[in-house]
Amino acid sequence: MKKGRRVEPKQAKATQTPARMTRKRRGTLLLIVGTIFMVAGLILAVYGFISGSTAPSVPQGDAPGTTETGAPALQEDNAQTAPEEDEEGDVSGGSAGHGTVWIIFGAALFVMGAAMIVAGGRNKPKGKAAKTVLFTFLSILATAAVFVIVFFIWIYSVPAPDLGPLPSSPAVSDTPTQEPGGTAKPPDNGGALAWNEDVRTVLLTGSYNSVLTDTIMVAAINYKAHTMNVLSVPRDTVISYGGKRTKINEIYGKKDSGSEGLAEALQAVLGFKPGSTVHIKSDAFKRAVDAVGGVPFDVPMNLSKPSEGINLRKGQQVLNGEKALMLMRFRTYGGNNPAGIPHDDFGRIHMQQQFLRAAANQIISLQGAMKVGEFVDIFNKNVTTSLSLDNLAWYAREILKVDPDSINFYTLPTESVDKSYEYILTDKALEMINKSVNPYNTDITKEMINHTYSK
Repeated sequence: MKKGRRVEPKQAKATQTPARMTRKRRGTLLLIVGTIFMVAGLILAVYGFISGSTAPSVPQGDAPGTTETGAPALQEDNAQTAPEEDEEGDVSGGSAGHGTVWIIFGAALFVMGAAMIVAGGRNKPKGKAAKTVLFTFLSILATAAVFVIVFFIWIYSVPAPDLGPLPSSPAVSDTPTQEPGGTAKPPDNGGALAWNEDVRTVLLTGSYNSVLTDTIMVAAINYKAHTMNVLSVPRDTVISYGGKRTKINEIYGKKDSGSEGLAEALQAVLGFKPGSTVHIKSDAFKRAVDAVGGVPFDVPMNLSKPSEGINLRKGQQVLNGEKALMLMRFRTYGGNNPAGIPHDDFGRIHMQQQFLRAAANQIISLQGAMKVGEFVDIFNKNVTTSLSLDNLAWYAREILKVDPDSINFYTLPTESVDKSYEYILTDKALEMINKSVNPYNTDITKEMINHTYSK
C-alpha cells in the first residue's frame, strides 16, 4: 500500500510535466515572436515615417529687393492646364500614401507583438512572468531609443545640397544661354564665376484652386551665418516668355512648365536659377499652421470678401489654418486703407511676409521642432518638390537654427505700367540682389540678366 502511494504522486507529476513544458515553451515562443513583431513594427513605422517623396536636387540661386510701388488686382480668368511635375523627379501625394501604409502596417505589427509578449508572460511560471514581460518591454524601449538616436544622427550628418553647374561664361562658351524668359548673356568675368558655398536657395510657390501662382518667393539660407532672406516676386511682373509679354504668375500653368519652368524663367529675372523648387497647396498650408497650434497675429483691419469666403476680423488673435489662408489670399486693399497697407497685390505680399515672420517664431521653437513628423506627413501629401529626402532633412535642420529676427523679407522692385503690369526696375533690383542674397562669389551684372520689360 505504501509503495503504491509513493508511485501515484510520481506518476501524476510525470503526467503533468509535458503539459507544463508545452505551456512554458509556448510562452517562450510567444515572447520571441512578439519581440520580433514589435521590432519589425518599429522598423516599418520608422521607414514609413522617413520614406516619402525623394528626387534629385538642382542648381542654386536667388536674390531680393524692396519696393513700395503698387500693382492693380489681377483677374484670375486665364484658365490653363495644370502641369504634371514628374520630369525632374518632382513628387507629391502618391509616395505619402505609400509611407502611411507602412506606418499603419508597422503599428499593427507592434500591437500584435505587444499582445504576444503579454500572452507569453502569462504562460511563464509564477514569479517569472512579470520579470519576463518587464525585461522584454525594456528591450523594446532600448531598441526604439537606438532608432531615435540613429534618426537624429542621420538628420545632423546629411550634407548640404549640391550647388549644381554654373551658367556658362565667355571663358567656356561664346554662345549666350537661351532661357524661356529671354536671352541672358553669360557673365563677362573671365570664367571666375563661382557659387557662394555657404548659400542654398529654393523657389517657393503657392496656389489656391488655380494654376496661377498667387505666391512666388525665392528663399536663400546662409547656413554658416544662420540667416535667411526671402524675395517676393509680384505676380503681375512681366517677362518675355516664348517671345510674348507674359505675367510671371502664368508660367507655372503653362504646358510642360510647372515649377521647373518657372525657375528657369526666373534666371533671366534674377541672374540665376533657384536651386530647388517647392510648390505648396492650400491644404498643406492650413495643416502646417494647425500643426503648430495656430499662429498669434495682429490682423490690422477687417478683411472681407464674401465671394471668396474671406471674413477675418481686426485684432490680435491666434489664426488657425483656415483663417491664416484667408489672410494670405486677401488682396483687396484700397490705396487709403486705415492700416496704411500697400494696395492690392503689394498689400497681400506685405501681409504674407508679416504672417510668415510670425509663423517662423512658432516653427523655430521647441513646439515646432517636436512636430517634425507631422510636418513631413503634411509635406509629402500636399507639396510638390524637387528636393530629395536628404535635402529635406538638411533644410529642416538648418532652418531650425535660424533666429526669426535673422529672417529678412524683400519685394522685387517694379513699376506699374498699363494699370495691370509690373515692369522691373533693373538698377534697383540688381543693387538689392547683390546686397543681400547673391549666390555667387562676384556681383551679378546687367549682362547676366534679361529684363525685356523694365524701367
